[in-house]
Amino acid sequence: MRKTICLLAIALLLITEAGAQQPAKKEVKMDNELVIAGNAEGPVKYSIKAPRSMGLNDSGRITISFSFEEGWYGYAETDGNMAAGWLPTKVEFEFSDGFEKNGGLITPPIVFKEGTDVYIGNEVKFVQPVKYTGKGKDGKLAYQKERIIHVTVHYQTCDEEKCLPPVTDTVAVKINMRNY
Repeated sequence: MRKTICLLAIALLLITEAGAQQPAKKEVKMDNELVIAGNAEGPVKYSIKAPRSMGLNDSGRITISFSFEEGWYGYAETDGNMAAGWLPTKVEFEFSDGFEKNGGLITPPIVFKEGTDVYIGNEVKFVQPVKYTGKGKDGKLAYQKERIIHVTVHYQTCDEEKCLPPVTDTVAVKINMRNY
């Protein structure tokens, strides 16, 4: 009896330890959402969220989310910052045939810090509304199963003591086309 209790206690301990070592997974998936993680090192992280698939005349959004660790910031693209020589945090898009902007780029709120305009925190989001018309440069419908949008992010981050070298990163975002 004592041996059985001892074995049960060891088994329970092993099961508890195995459960404790497993990191809790937190995945949130939308039906039609693709999330691409950017850089994984340093005080700035970013991710790109886009529709996983679109059909003819569908509209969607491409969201680039930056997260600056506490004490770090990125410069906003303002006349004052540009005149001072600061390298701004910005995003650019290269659309394949059939895609077009569906409005202007929505930029995050700017914080005024010691004479400069900056972005801080973990909710710095740039949002570009897009529309899929399906038309090529010649104006005719171009049938393809997938399209690529190249998203280029530029940023330089600083804290109170130093600035890190500028980063430019281009990510190919593949969007599947429905109804083709």
